[in-house]
Amino acid sequence: MNYLSGCWARFKQASNALLVAEDDTLQAQGKFWFWVFFARARPSSHETISATLGWGAAHGIKWCKVAAWLVDRVFGQGHCYSAYIKETPDEFPI
Repeated sequence: MNYLSGCWARFKQASNALLVAEDDTLQAQGKFWFWVFFARARPSSHETISATLGWGAAHGIKWCKVAAWLVDRVFGQGHCYSAYIKETPDEFPI
């Protein structure tokens, strides 16, 4: 039983790493064209969608407030704001 619980713990850690990497990839892909054509929203490989939504909600961007509310409903109250606080603020301008 001890071996299986260790496998399960490693599986959860590895799965979390893959999900965060996918989140970072989607964030960079989403901002790519805004950066190329409008020199706004520089993509970063260290920025999650939740952190960007938290930044936008904290700065009064309406669509970010709505999207952050939806994400917070899934991942828990304050998820987006917490992600924004944990990540580098100079990477967020939308």
